[in-house]
Amino acid sequence: MFTTVISRKLKQFAQQKHPLLTSVGVTLALILLRFLGILQSSEFAALDLLFRLRTPEVVDERIVIVGIDETDIDKVGQLPISDQVITQLLKKLDSYQPRAIGLDIYRFQPVAPGQEELAKAVETIPNLIGIEQLGDNTNLGVPTLPVLRQHQQVGFNNVVIDTDGRVRRSLLYWHADGKAYKSFALKLALIYLRSEGTTAKPATVNRDYLQLGKGIFKDLKSWDGGYVKADTKGYQVLVNFRPPGSFRTISMREVLQGEIPPTLLRDRIVIIGSTAASFKDFFYTPYSNGLLAAAQPIFGVELQANFISQILGSALDGRPLLKVWSELMEWLWIASWSTLGAFLFWRVRRLKSAFGLLLLASVSLFGSCYLAFAMGWWLPLIPPLLGLLCSTAIITSQVIVTLLQDIQEYQQLQEELRQQTAALSRSNLELQHSQNRLSHLVDHDTLTGLANRKKFHERLNYYLNCVRSHNQLLALMFLDLDGFKQVNDTLGHDTGDQLLRVVAQRLTNSLRESDLVSRLGGDEFTVILPMIPQVEYAAKVADKILKSLSQVFLLEGTEIVVTVSIGISIYPLDGKEQEILIKKADAAMYQSKQLGRNQYFFSSSI
Repeated sequence: MFTTVISRKLKQFAQQKHPLLTSVGVTLALILLRFLGILQSSEFAALDLLFRLRTPEVVDERIVIVGIDETDIDKVGQLPISDQVITQLLKKLDSYQPRAIGLDIYRFQPVAPGQEELAKAVETIPNLIGIEQLGDNTNLGVPTLPVLRQHQQVGFNNVVIDTDGRVRRSLLYWHADGKAYKSFALKLALIYLRSEGTTAKPATVNRDYLQLGKGIFKDLKSWDGGYVKADTKGYQVLVNFRPPGSFRTISMREVLQGEIPPTLLRDRIVIIGSTAASFKDFFYTPYSNGLLAAAQPIFGVELQANFISQILGSALDGRPLLKVWSELMEWLWIASWSTLGAFLFWRVRRLKSAFGLLLLASVSLFGSCYLAFAMGWWLPLIPPLLGLLCSTAIITSQVIVTLLQDIQEYQQLQEELRQQTAALSRSNLELQHSQNRLSHLVDHDTLTGLANRKKFHERLNYYLNCVRSHNQLLALMFLDLDGFKQVNDTLGHDTGDQLLRVVAQRLTNSLRESDLVSRLGGDEFTVILPMIPQVEYAAKVADKILKSLSQVFLLEGTEIVVTVSIGISIYPLDGKEQEILIKKADAAMYQSKQLGRNQYFFSSSI
């Protein structure tokens, strides 16, 4: 009798608390999915949608873009544009008395004619700021002109790109080599704000934050908003982008020909940058996506204008900066909507009415996130929506099941469902591991672990696109071991294979992380040196490889001596296409062998 009463009470408790248990389970599952990064892409997409649905904003009259388009390039007849033309443009703009001039064009070396004139112009235009790209683990960076560096008239223009290829955050500061660097956008904004009596200072609410006028710029953390373990080095902030067309744009030729009214540029920030597709200086933002049309990028100069506009708008107008809740608040937000979905269907047993309430709740959730976004808050949208829908779906299934069987059968069904979910998760994990292993085998040589011929061609094409867009050099080396056939014939293929593996390791140790060494087959190897400063750098690397491989190999107690013949071709000096560079490097390698081996030979010397 006693046990029967206890069992009945437990069943009643389970029935009454089931919605709460469901909402807790859904909330924990969503938090876990969020932690694993599974929802990151969808949260990015939801944020982008809120941007595109936002009401249009007025043009920011404080910023004017001077675009260098294809017509300007044709008119000048030279690319890169000479220092003389840049000097004329800067002097013309300076005559209009802008507050600041930003040169969003890489000028890391003189472009004749006009080198001396440009240096003098920089000295006479103190409100001019140029750009540089700071180097990191993935690139060497792009320096600026020494005269700009000497007068501290340079800011970095490094851009942080999210995993889906969109830009949603900007860098204000960066620390490298014990130095603090300011961004291009921040430097221009500070010059403008100085005339308004506004300077940078620690925020009163938290001295770790930057305050400019009315704006408090809180640095982004790795787990803020929808981000999962994001790389937040430096001082990064979320960007409250303006829609396309928010900045006045004029052409370089209009400025040089004096067709611009003086009032258009006076007391403005003027940014000079490329608006020509041939520069390949464009980025994707939340406004790039369309419902049906292909994604449309914006030019880099417009991206910098957005960064500057955000700083000015927040400091002077109080325009909202994008803020996020703490993780605890976001968890409670997700839990609230999961609980609403669970109790909605538990209390309203009529499906038609319940689905109507579900639609109303979904619209309310979206409306809340939209209104919060309009006030500068990025609230989670996808996790609470999933919590609402999943809780509703789970409770609905539970209600239907309870009409057909008792609570014991229902618990058994839940257990089976959990087991199936666990098995599916294990299967998915095993499949992912298999796919990763297969992907590695497709792109890498099974003997040495180096990139194979397929990977070599893919990376060479990628590096060529990079150096084209940055006007940099690239060296391609073809290597062939001297005396390897004799090792194979006398000591056997096993020793030959072991020798190839050691050679691969020595080659890898002789290069930078950004360089690529590949094995094409047999004893033939290739080396790609992207973004090199000058041709002599390739010669230094070749000398390093010759020295490394000339050292004795000790394999199973046997001393083996081999050398290597190296052929080198340089982009763009020896060619601009992949096939031409490969052919010339290969020919240079054979020329190296004919000249006595154990040396390198440049294709340009043939």
